Amino acid sequence: MSGTLESARIKLAGPVDVPGSFERFTRWGDDLLDRWDGQVLVRTVLQGDGSVTPVAIEPSGTVKAPALEAKSESLATITEPLESMIVTAHAPLARLAAEDPAIGAIAAVAAPRRPILSLDPFAHLIASITAQQVNMRWAVTLRRRLVDAYGQTLTVDGLAVSWLDPERIARVEQTELREMQFSGRKAEYIVGLAQAIAEGELSLLGLRDLEDDEVMARITAIRGLGRWTAEWYLVRVLGRPHVVAGDLAVRKVIGSLYLSGEVPTEDEARGLTAHWGDAAVVAQQLALEHLYS
Repeated sequence: MSGTLESARIKLAGPVDVPGSFERFTRWGDDLLDRWDGQVLVRTVLQGDGSVTPVAIEPSGTVKAPALEAKSESLATITEPLESMIVTAHAPLARLAAEDPAIGAIAAVAAPRRPILSLDPFAHLIASITAQQVNMRWAVTLRRRLVDAYGQTLTVDGLAVSWLDPERIARVEQTELREMQFSGRKAEYIVGLAQAIAEGELSLLGLRDLEDDEVMARITAIRGLGRWTAEWYLVRVLGRPHVVAGDLAVRKVIGSLYLSGEVPTEDEARGLTAHWGDAAVVAQQLALEHLYS
């Protein structure tokens, strides 16, 4: 992109540890899609016409009075998603912490790191597929290979970030992905997802206005995308207050909070966290950060 660079300061309601929250993008390696170098986060934002816009985001202010310094060539059209990409839920979390000693104990000592929503839903779904039944570092390695081969490099303020175009991925031969060490299933699922989007079978923009059950139904209708993927989409793309009880790491932290370390079943995990309510997204992230610390 080579237009005029626009900039804006976006104030957030504190407390939020913005740099600490961005660290999740480097925990398992650099997949070139959400790039955090310790100073600036560079990512892409899906626009209403299906194109993407790169944006550079620099943390500013303090934990108590945080802000984002954003730069992009189309800033006016992406300000709204930037303003809501960090889920805070301060009031619901405060109520939950007061009522739940386990959450209250974590909230009292943990840095206020908060969930960061994905602004490129296709990239998020690709990440979910690559993460199925493998460790996270290998998942990042696979994504980077995919990006290196088929991604488009965009720049903003002299910084590079990559974008995966569903229409481009829809034309990829599955054998090409197998040569990159994708499993046969993952190769099939990635190309199939891209084709579903390119052919209009799945509208990622349209999912924003649907109820949780319908979002999950639309996603799980695509071969290879199950409940686990759909639930993480609700949480990390749409910011819905939902607990991903099918995720083993989530169940482990729930067990550490309420069952003295015993890992609950999915149904048990849902029951144990039913009272999280509107604080679910933040409480879940807080618990996961506690596990990784």
